[in-house]
Amino acid sequence: MKLALSKIATYIKALAVAAAMILPSSAVAQKVKAALDSNVIELASQAKLTITATASVGRKITPPTFKNNVIVPTLEVVSAPKPDTLVGTQGDITYSFYYMITSFEDSTYTIPPIGLMIDKDSVFTDSLQISFTLLQGIDSTFTAEIDTTQIIKVFGIKDIKDTPWTFKEFWARFGNIILVVLLVALIASAITYVLVRRHRNKPIIPFSKPKEPAEIVAIRRLNILKDKKLCEQDKNKEFYSELTEIIKKYISDRYGESVMESTSAETLMILRKHAGKKSDAVGALESIFDVADYVKFAKMQPLPDENNRCMNYAFDIVEITKPVPMPEPNAAPDAAQTLKTN
Repeated sequence: MKLALSKIATYIKALAVAAAMILPSSAVAQKVKAALDSNVIELASQAKLTITATASVGRKITPPTFKNNVIVPTLEVVSAPKPDTLVGTQGDITYSFYYMITSFEDSTYTIPPIGLMIDKDSVFTDSLQISFTLLQGIDSTFTAEIDTTQIIKVFGIKDIKDTPWTFKEFWARFGNIILVVLLVALIASAITYVLVRRHRNKPIIPFSKPKEPAEIVAIRRLNILKDKKLCEQDKNKEFYSELTEIIKKYISDRYGESVMESTSAETLMILRKHAGKKSDAVGALESIFDVADYVKFAKMQPLPDENNRCMNYAFDIVEITKPVPMPEPNAAPDAAQTLKTN
C-alpha cells in the first residue's frame, strides 16, 4: 500500500514539474506574433513585416535579427527594425518591430517562425506566407504562361553619376543671392563715394571745364602782371622773369612744344618754325629777351618807357600768333571785304 502511494506521489510531482515547464512557455508564446500588411506584393515592391511581443514591465525584449539581412533565400530585409512601444492597462508593454522586406523573384515564400528573446527565453512567431508577382492580383502559378520579356524588363542598379552643374541650374539656385550681394555692394560703394566727395568739398559729379585757349590765358596773365606795377617798385628782375615765363607758357600751349626749360635762342627758333622767320612776333620776342637777359644777368635798370615797350611787345606776340577763326560757310561777307572787292 505504501509502495503504491509513493509511486502516485512521484507521478504527481512529475506532472507538476512538466506543467510548470509547459505553462510559462505557452503563456509567453501566446504574446508573440508576426503579421504582414499584404500577402500578395508586386515584384520588387516592399512589404511591411510587423513583429509584436507583449511582456510585463521590466522584462527585456530583444528584437529578431536576420543573417545578412536575408529571411529565406531571395527574400531580403531592406531596412533596420523601427521599434514602437505601447503601455497596456494591466502593467504590461507591447513592443512592435517593423521590417521592410522585398524580393526580385516571382515566387511564393513561407516565412518560418521568427525567434526573439524575452529576458533569456527564446520565443517564436507563427509562420507566414507571402507571394511576389509581376502584376498584383495575378497568382504566381499562372505567371509562368506569360512572356515576361514583353511585360517588364528589370535592369541592374546603376552607379550614381556625378554630373556637373549647368549655368542654368547654378543661376536658378544662386542667382537671386548673387543679385542681392551685387546690389548691396553697389549701394555701399555709392554711399562711400558721396561721403568722401562731400568730406573733400568736391562736387558729387565732377564736371571737367573746357580748357581755355592759350591766348585768353596769356592776355589775362599779362593784364594781371601789368596791374602789379613791379617796375615802379624797383622789382625789374621779378617783372621780366614773370613776363618771359608768361610768353614761354603761351608758346608751349599754342604750338604744343614745351619751351619752359629752353634758352632764349631755342625759344626763338621754335617761334620762327611756327610763325615764320619774318613775323613781327619773332622780332618782338627777341627784343623782350634782350632786355630781360640784361636785367636778370647784368642787373641793368631799364627806363620806364622800355618796360612799357616790352609789355606791349608781349601783347603783340599773342595778338599776332593767336589762331585766326575760320569764317562760317553761310556767314555774310564782311563789310570791309565787300568794299574792297567792289
